[in-house]
Amino acid sequence: MMVFENAALALDAAEKGFGIVLESNLLSAEAETAGRLVPIFPEYQRDGREHKLMWREKRGAEPKIRSFRDWLESQLRYDFVDEEAYEPVAALVD
Repeated sequence: MMVFENAALALDAAEKGFGIVLESNLLSAEAETAGRLVPIFPEYQRDGREHKLMWREKRGAEPKIRSFRDWLESQLRYDFVDEEAYEPVAALVD
């Protein structure tokens, strides 16, 4: 795992395919607009949230990356509602 103290370095590493980045919408907007990074789970992005989990779109076709994405999505069973309560994400509940 790589850890950066600078958002620009973290975004650059993700753009070069070294992994994923959790970064603010403000700092990641240019990379997203240019298509260098895409949100991993745009369907889970809630209005007003300040951060996105992003990666290079090409990486999503790799088996190990697909496995990670599938695992991560399985962990998104609950969505933050307020500071004390969670509720199931409707899209994942049968």
